Amino acid sequence: CSSGCCKNESINEFIFNHALSKGLYSDITIIAFDNKYHLHKLFLSRSRYFNNLFHGHWNDSKISTHTFDFSFDPNITEDSFSLAISRLYGFIDINHERQLPTNMIAIGNYLDIPELVCSATEFIIDNLTFSNFKPFLDFVKTSKYALANEKIKDSIRGLLSIDGWQNGVAKWDSVPADIISDVISSDTFFVPNEWERCSFLIKLIDRRLRFLRNLNNNNNNNNNNNNNNNHTNPDPLYSSSISSTTLSPKPNKEIRILKNTLNHKIHYVNLLPEQLLELKNLKDINNHNYITSNCLKDALWMQFDLQNTISKTKETQNTLGITLNDDNPLSDQQQNTYKYPISDNNCNGYPKALEKNIYIIKDKKKNNNPSDSKQNNPSKQKIDNNSPRLKFETSKYPPLRFSVAFTNVNDLEPAKRLYAKIFWYAGSYWNIYIQKSIENKSGSSHQHPTSQLGIYLQKVKIDEKARSGNSETAVNNICSRNLSSVTITKQKEALLTKSPSLTNLTNTLNDFSNLGYLLPDNNESDLNCNNTSRNSTICTYTDKREKISTYFVIYSSRKIKNSFNAFVSGPVSFSSGQSWGWKSTNIYSFDQNSIKKRSQSKLIKFSVVIG
Repeated sequence: CSSGCCKNESINEFIFNHALSKGLYSDITIIAFDNKYHLHKLFLSRSRYFNNLFHGHWNDSKISTHTFDFSFDPNITEDSFSLAISRLYGFIDINHERQLPTNMIAIGNYLDIPELVCSATEFIIDNLTFSNFKPFLDFVKTSKYALANEKIKDSIRGLLSIDGWQNGVAKWDSVPADIISDVISSDTFFVPNEWERCSFLIKLIDRRLRFLRNLNNNNNNNNNNNNNNNHTNPDPLYSSSISSTTLSPKPNKEIRILKNTLNHKIHYVNLLPEQLLELKNLKDINNHNYITSNCLKDALWMQFDLQNTISKTKETQNTLGITLNDDNPLSDQQQNTYKYPISDNNCNGYPKALEKNIYIIKDKKKNNNPSDSKQNNPSKQKIDNNSPRLKFETSKYPPLRFSVAFTNVNDLEPAKRLYAKIFWYAGSYWNIYIQKSIENKSGSSHQHPTSQLGIYLQKVKIDEKARSGNSETAVNNICSRNLSSVTITKQKEALLTKSPSLTNLTNTLNDFSNLGYLLPDNNESDLNCNNTSRNSTICTYTDKREKISTYFVIYSSRKIKNSFNAFVSGPVSFSSGQSWGWKSTNIYSFDQNSIKKRSQSKLIKFSVVIG
């Protein structure tokens, strides 16, 4: 009231001041960290742990005091316990909780308070960077908090996939071998090409081998009472940043995991013969081969096998017949077979989840007319859009994997293309480009148009003029898949655009030298893993078919929680000069004036898979 005579404490203030702070009408006493908490079963029962303690099989109405000893878990602290109790009473000190996120996960997990665990986990994930991920990784390695740990590990995998390569191998010292294997073998790993992927993994192995040698030398010196005559100088490069607690308690097992990844998870069929020969002769510091000769021989023979298959295929046939249908996707696949998606899809998530989600299709009848949103005879089949299933084909040939990056996207004019470098794959030349488009929403004349960014794969048209470096205006078909929350539609457009120059055609993949990209320091080891000659001594062959059926997946990083967007195109026919791609606001967001949002990175990264 205006006179103030009716002023009284709110219910929240009353609970805090009298029930929580003073323990008024307390019916239970909790002893923890040498403190007595006079509390109330009604509020504590919001915790599933306390609810079972007071009302479940453990319940004993005669017991009014419970003592807790948290010495078994150093992550549970007095502060985190007090904050958890306050949360049960409805008082959330979010700023204080965010100063102790791992401690809040620990106490939330013990007391079974899901919203507390989720809040702390989401805070860690949202703020995870390359400069702070190590303590959270250590937390995950030394604790068992199930769902929270998996979410943090997923986010760390995403972070390493997005930024791990350009940060160099030294930043990976604390990463366990199983996570390294997951990241480097993943299609989402941002690395220029398969050669760089292989080289990076070899450098990681080399770094750990040298650390182990230094560690063994130091142990031998200690056993010999620091005898200077037997002292071996440690390698300073590998002893400065790796501590004895960095690697697994079973370091030899870690090395075996990494070497297994090197031998079985790299697509050597997509390397040059000269690169395969260099790898064949490459040995580690113990004079052991990094890669088995059989692995490299199989890759070389598979190159010739693929070339032979393409050369024998009729020019009018757009498929090679090298994939098999898999009607039982839940069965284990052979180690040397690779999954190919058979339908269009777009999804997002962490790398591990995307390995399965990109193959999800809906249980509904196929609509053969892209312009017709209605199903043929829909009454004959009940459609359950909430029951996705996996469907794919398999092939013995691994796909091509590479990454591209673009800068100054904000300055890109509508309908103009920004190209990456041309690359060669399976007898054809290809390119990746981005393009900004302006979309006017139907029926919204008073709203500003929406800017979208598209990413496209193009089969480059090779002719004598292009080979001589002459570029001319040409008409290319762009088949763009427009994304929406309801449907995916295909649309063809004809644009007058300038063809990219083909004066420096090579059969190598994209690099970032033309983008001013910060490359990692290649002088971190004495490995001779330099890029081999750009021109192979074995002539590249040409696929003479008029149309080529190709699938591709484009991953774009989502800075939110270190996850990815995946744009999946099932097999589609490419003719010379034709492009297929995706455009979406999820790739790159503009405001109404087409100005880049401040929260976005200046560098847009894409990882691409083609098969």
